[in-house]
Amino acid sequence: MNKIIPFYIDFNLKSLYYDSIKYRKKEECYRSKIKFINKNNSLQDILIQTDTVLLKDIIINENNEYYLKVGILSNQLYEFLFNLENIIKETVYNKSDEWFNIPSSKNIKEIYKTLFDSPLKLGETPCFNIKIPIANGCIKSKFFNPKGELISIKELCSNQKIKLILKVNSIKLYESNYLLDIYLYQLQLEKTEENEIQLNHVFEDSDEDIILTDSDSKILSIK
Repeated sequence: MNKIIPFYIDFNLKSLYYDSIKYRKKEECYRSKIKFINKNNSLQDILIQTDTVLLKDIIINENNEYYLKVGILSNQLYEFLFNLENIIKETVYNKSDEWFNIPSSKNIKEIYKTLFDSPLKLGETPCFNIKIPIANGCIKSKFFNPKGELISIKELCSNQKIKLILKVNSIKLYESNYLLDIYLYQLQLEKTEENEIQLNHVFEDSDEDIILTDSDSKILSIK
């Protein structure tokens, strides 16, 4: 059974389990799945709940992938994500010889593609980008209003305060960079604010259909 880990719980990031590296032909990258070793010495998925963050935008990259851009409102959450990224960089550095028969080099750490967006102005809220998983044109993440009722992604607005459950999935290594594959599992809106602004992106009707695999079908309670 999967357990949600609040981000502020100081579990040992160095005890994360990394699966054997495998080549993903469809994505043209190598991937190592990441799991968490629990107290029973069993492997489980890593589901992490954030505290309140600020929805800034939904962005689409050059590969037509959707990302949720959120503003970080607490130093604790920023430090947690920063430390998580650092342990991933350290892991790739230490495993480069085992995985690719390449000696460890500082250059390996330098090609890491961060989750963070650097603030354009001093004092601006730091932001990070979380992937919204899509399969067959349908969004797999689940979205809820403050009452816990299922809603469409079309009902999201910028400047809303939200809480997230994130799934730490894998390390993905491409030809020229690598990244932490972490995606949005669930989102819940907090109380409606008057200064909400409608997001600019228009979503197809199919985006309202939330498709879940058997392993992802459980709705988790955000507290």
